[in-house]
Amino acid sequence: MNWPDSLPNPVISDYSESCDSLNLATVMLSGRTFVRKRFSKSVLTTKMTFVMTETQKALFESFYHDELNKGTKQFNLLSKDRLIVGAYSCVPFGRRYKLSFTTESYV
Repeated sequence: MNWPDSLPNPVISDYSESCDSLNLATVMLSGRTFVRKRFSKSVLTTKMTFVMTETQKALFESFYHDELNKGTKQFNLLSKDRLIVGAYSCVPFGRRYKLSFTTESYV
């Protein structure tokens, strides 16, 4: 399922990504450090903010509740399959709304 074309892309200044380390380091008795992969895939956590009109906000809420089953289904945005984690927030921003949420995807 894709992010609706009529919804905006995230605001770049409020966009951030962080990735868990795949490696696990163990210090051996000899003093050397042994590094190995802990997982085969890492979780990429992305925080995004969007500026939306009232119409776009209503479309997002419909997409979130109906298409994503209240955030339990994945969607494709910026070439990655994502899952919204936690609740989204929406605050008035002049005549628009600032809508923010966090997603997780595997890399």
